[in-house]
Amino acid sequence: MYFDGDRAIHAAYWHDGFGFRKSHGCVNLSPSDAYWLYTWASKGTWVWVHNPFPE
Repeated sequence: MYFDGDRAIHAAYWHDGFGFRKSHGCVNLSPSDAYWLYTWASKGTWVWVHNPFPE
């Protein structure tokens, strides 16, 4: 689910360090949370992403 250019909200099965920076700006969710969000949100749903690590 893209929200800002090439940044997306997506599942990450390859780690369990959620809440810590792991990528170039994507928001990683557990596979079950990503599935829930994908089935809940419709196209055009507003997304607010807050960066806890401002540069």
